[in-house]
Amino acid sequence: MAEAELERKRREIKRSEERIEYHTRMMTEAPRLRRIYEYWLHYHRVRVGDWTTRLWFEELRDVVKKRVIKAVEEGALTPDFQQEIRKTTGEYEGRIEQLLSDIRETRRIATERNWRLAWPREYPTMVSWMSAIYGRLGPIRQWITEILRELIILEIIHSKIVIYAITESERPGKPYHKRFQGFFNVDALRNISTGDIDYTYELTKKELDACTWEFYFRWNWVKEGEAFIPKYTSTPEWADAGEWEPIEKPLGATIKEISVIEEGEETYFDKFEPPQLIYTVIDEEIRAMLRHIGKTEAEIEKILRGE
Repeated sequence: MAEAELERKRREIKRSEERIEYHTRMMTEAPRLRRIYEYWLHYHRVRVGDWTTRLWFEELRDVVKKRVIKAVEEGALTPDFQQEIRKTTGEYEGRIEQLLSDIRETRRIATERNWRLAWPREYPTMVSWMSAIYGRLGPIRQWITEILRELIILEIIHSKIVIYAITESERPGKPYHKRFQGFFNVDALRNISTGDIDYTYELTKKELDACTWEFYFRWNWVKEGEAFIPKYTSTPEWADAGEWEPIEKPLGATIKEISVIEEGEETYFDKFEPPQLIYTVIDEEIRAMLRHIGKTEAEIEKILRGE
């Protein structure tokens, strides 16, 4: 039934497109009746817009959206499928711009001449009919946005990590255990479907390296530009600290605090409020990470402008 309705709308669009061709030709062949043919040319141009926006709305809602939902449920959201859907929604965006361009002149003329309508009955003038078309474009764009959002299974997060190293000594009668630690935030990726956090993205690895170097520096384990590890101390390791927040774009690595745990007591040496930036992301790194999670170039520009 749904497909039959879509096909009916396509036939109505084709019918009006044929009438546009006819009236365009007759404006030249019968110049004395030009005004009459001009009216009907614009009438059918608006009619195309009316049926087209109805068709797009239903195609996006009942066809494209359902395909995406099915792919998500079946785990078939492959890069090729995502690229196909982005291409499809991009084509809708292009058609919207073309439609607006096509009816812009019609709106001007219809306003000047106050063209009235006998049909469709719910619109007394051609301008009011066109207003209904403009009103449909908002929901159409919302469907496009929603469909693109379904494709994004990754989000960028600022994740808290801890870097630590342990000094141990087992001298007879005097065991010794001391944990040096630093808490940092890094840009990472989170799988929205599974909740898993990925620290293997290139920018994330750069930020982890910067955090590790900062850890050495804060504990004065750097000599002549080279990091070293004190005697009886383990090589620093990092771990997920279990805290994160979603962010719109990568923010860079920050240091939050430095502390040591000795004999069960934690002592804070430095606390940074707000957290201190230790790795600054450049424009291209921001763009690359946003592309990686599926943002379009238009969306990226909006994010970078803070819109």
